[in-house]
Amino acid sequence: TCASCRRVSSGIEIVVDPNPRGGLFVWDKPVVGKKYVIGVDTAEGLSKGDFATAVCIDGETCDVVATWRERDDPNVWGTKVAHLGWYYNTALLAIETWPSAHGVTAHRQAVAEGYQNLYRRSKQDSLAKPMTEKLGWATDSTSKPQLINRILLMLTDAAREGTTPIRDESLLNELRDQHWDEKGEMVSAGHDDFVIALGIALMVRDQCWRRGELRHDTPKPTTE
Repeated sequence: TCASCRRVSSGIEIVVDPNPRGGLFVWDKPVVGKKYVIGVDTAEGLSKGDFATAVCIDGETCDVVATWRERDDPNVWGTKVAHLGWYYNTALLAIETWPSAHGVTAHRQAVAEGYQNLYRRSKQDSLAKPMTEKLGWATDSTSKPQLINRILLMLTDAAREGTTPIRDESLLNELRDQHWDEKGEMVSAGHDDFVIALGIALMVRDQCWRRGELRHDTPKPTTE
């Protein structure tokens, strides 16, 4: 069902409303104690340009639980994905900040909204310099093939196990539009905004899973 996401008070109370013109699809509502990761691709916000996209996955199973696609400018998009993150138990929000500067704007807007659970990547410019943290996810010549391969692994595992981790037809169509060119590079016959957002979510999820940061928190029983 199409929906929109909004904050209803000065606190962190987020409501998802059915909206036939909304670009948000909630496939599975958040579960208490579960941890989620949201991959975010940002666009310029032009009426005929690329889409701004967000893909939220279950931190344990990697199933896609929500997708969002709009043609919003980076400031508006930064607010929306912060709201989506709060709705999904303050999910880890991984916004692509390279090579597009629009992602930096969206990241800063999410911070301005008060969102704190934001992904930062570690980077070392040279062996002589210490590791530093940079804003968000960087898609470059090294990380993009890894991102695509991670999606292919997800689809291969799903086919072998007979599962359906992706239920969004627009995302599936984008995946079908991807192909390898004669140089061995992945190219798209259409948009790839959803593909990038999904890949970011999966890559960041794997990094955090290995560190033990995405295990399901079992709610503590209440005492009388």
